[in-house]
Amino acid sequence: MLNVVYWVRGEEYAGLAVRSAETMKRVYDGAKVIIYADREWPVFAGGSVDEVICLPIQEMMPHMIANVHCQVHYVVNKGFDRLTLFCDADVLAVKKADLSLLTQDLIVTKRDHVKLDESGKKLVGVARPMPYNYGVLLANPTMEAKEIFIWMRERLVKMGSHLQDWYGNQWALRELVGGSMDEQAPREVKRAMAWGPVSIKVEDCSTWNYLPHDDEPINNKYFVHVKGGDKVRFHEIADELAA
Repeated sequence: MLNVVYWVRGEEYAGLAVRSAETMKRVYDGAKVIIYADREWPVFAGGSVDEVICLPIQEMMPHMIANVHCQVHYVVNKGFDRLTLFCDADVLAVKKADLSLLTQDLIVTKRDHVKLDESGKKLVGVARPMPYNYGVLLANPTMEAKEIFIWMRERLVKMGSHLQDWYGNQWALRELVGGSMDEQAPREVKRAMAWGPVSIKVEDCSTWNYLPHDDEPINNKYFVHVKGGDKVRFHEIADELAA
């Protein structure tokens, strides 16, 4: 069983989250979808969304603080009762993963590039300073996991405004997990935090948070992440998965 939690602003991303939710429910029987949003968009009424939560205060926050603030709201309430996937609206579920193997407090996804160039060469970009992509993040309902999200929110509050608007959550995640994009995955990391030890599983983006390139096969991926401006491709893949 799985809960899937989104944070969205605006009608376009509300629509993406609904299409993403459709794939989550198709792949994971009994999945519950919760969306934190700026308003009750009409597209939420289609049946794939189980709960919409609108927190007025988050509209006054920079994007990344609002994102993590909504995650804190979720984990400190009674709805955080099973393994939860926190994902971006442009993530699609493709193949069912064995979630019973994910027993750690937090499960993150590591990348060693952001995209490929026209020749197929990896472009590292921001993957070096930020090797963990925040678009696919899982957590088990433990006190340690709750403390992690509270810590990340507090860390974001102390960052500069440019990181509070963009990338700040990934920056905080890198500080929490440590390591680099060159280290192997999967692997397990133990962190000694102020409230006690934390267990973190590092999975590889190549399977758990994959950026598809052109028309390559994706049937062996658990989740694909159609980032950036290629929303036409996002809907094409969503249509293929629904067929």
